[in-house]
Amino acid sequence: MFANTDPATQPCSDKEAQCVPASEQTQDVNNAPIRVVADRAEAQTNDKAIYSGNVEVTQGHRKMTADTATLRDPERIVTAQGDVVFNDGQMMVTSDYLQANLESEDTTLNNAQYKMLCTPGRGEAKRVFKNGTTFYELEDGTYTTCPDEDKSWRFSASKIEKEDSSLFADLYHPRFEVMDVPIFYLPYLRVPVEEGRLTGFLYPSLTWSDRDGIEMETPFYWNIHPQLDATLTPKYMSERGVQLKTNIRYLTPIGSGSLYSEYLPDDQLNPELDSRWGFNWQHSGVQGHWRYEADYSKVSDIAYFQSLDSNVGKREDNTLLQTGEISYRGLDWNSTVRVRDFQALTEGTSVYRLMPQVDLNYYAPQVTEWLDISVPAQFSVFANDDPNKPEATRTHLAPTLTLPYTRPWFNATAEASMLYTHYDQRFD
Repeated sequence: MFANTDPATQPCSDKEAQCVPASEQTQDVNNAPIRVVADRAEAQTNDKAIYSGNVEVTQGHRKMTADTATLRDPERIVTAQGDVVFNDGQMMVTSDYLQANLESEDTTLNNAQYKMLCTPGRGEAKRVFKNGTTFYELEDGTYTTCPDEDKSWRFSASKIEKEDSSLFADLYHPRFEVMDVPIFYLPYLRVPVEEGRLTGFLYPSLTWSDRDGIEMETPFYWNIHPQLDATLTPKYMSERGVQLKTNIRYLTPIGSGSLYSEYLPDDQLNPELDSRWGFNWQHSGVQGHWRYEADYSKVSDIAYFQSLDSNVGKREDNTLLQTGEISYRGLDWNSTVRVRDFQALTEGTSVYRLMPQVDLNYYAPQVTEWLDISVPAQFSVFANDDPNKPEATRTHLAPTLTLPYTRPWFNATAEASMLYTHYDQRFD
């Protein structure tokens, strides 16, 4: 520990806006050496040292600057006053008074303004208390994720608490304010302040419509597994009843996907109908040379989108897609097997489905210096449930020869292709 008493020498530049991730922090910061730089210093052996003028105290990844600072030994307690800036790599706080215990890392700041460095978040507090490395407590504090100088919204609370291991901050007696105007008050509220997944209720929503009346949704997020989660959303509609929305997301070795469903057991506006539901499954994955795709949607009745808001489809949809395919890609060829069906959403409409369609493509670029070959082929089976419409198979081939000619000053390409398509229709 030393003091710089040369007024011409300034402290090191303050990297106040930089986040220090946990992996880059000093492992044993409590036992790291303390470095003090100041314009003037006055030391009393085994008692205290008083520093003044551009004071800068650093210990590992922690840093504090102030007008004056006092370090008491052997308690290892630092007291600072005047334009105090404290930075521990996770939060930067400006204050007019600071007291920190260098052994326990307990820190108290008064009349403070804080800013989170590794996640969005800033605010003010009458008092900030940092309990070691695991806990923050703010008295008469505010919190917002708006950029600096933006006062669009904020939370004000008598006390705000956050643990480093938590994704949420706990607000006691919070008020939600828009442009400094209070909007609502709650005795207690948890708000997310970091990205991550934690089981619990999400923000509810309350709306109104002429058709469904008062609508209220209360989503519940369930973090089942690192590769599996679900969101359950009961939706109350005063004119219809209670609908349950479920969204399950998964991640497997052969890809990722989601299963989304909507279920209304009793539609009070349409009592003649049974339970009404909608469903969608989406999957996409790649494993080695293989690729998998699926997109399947279905609803309980053809008027589903006409009377209910849904994430399965839209009011304008005439059909719902139901398809799946498996592909394999080799060095000079690829193939795909595909099935595709549709749910018709118009009365008396029938649609054709592919059961199945097989694509096989062979390509041999640069067979010789002057010749490329490709042979795309497709075989399709079309089926229909309407006995008045034919079923059919289609075979399509398009072998192609390409002769490229390239020079630094000239290039040209000649191509010859034979197109062959054959339909075989079958009538009942």
